[in-house]
Amino acid sequence: MSIENIIKELREREEETRRIRGAKADWGYINSLPPRVRSAVVLFIETGA
Repeated sequence: MSIENIIKELREREEETRRIRGAKADWGYINSLPPRVRSAVVLFIETGA
């Protein structure tokens, strides 16, 4: 497997996990949080870190 294929696979997995985190998130609760906390939670959902 070439390095390009490995990078592509990792990006696809990252996008899939981001999609799952977003789909499973309780957006009603997240949107009710104070702005700074909400931003931190959204960042975590988007990046996983």
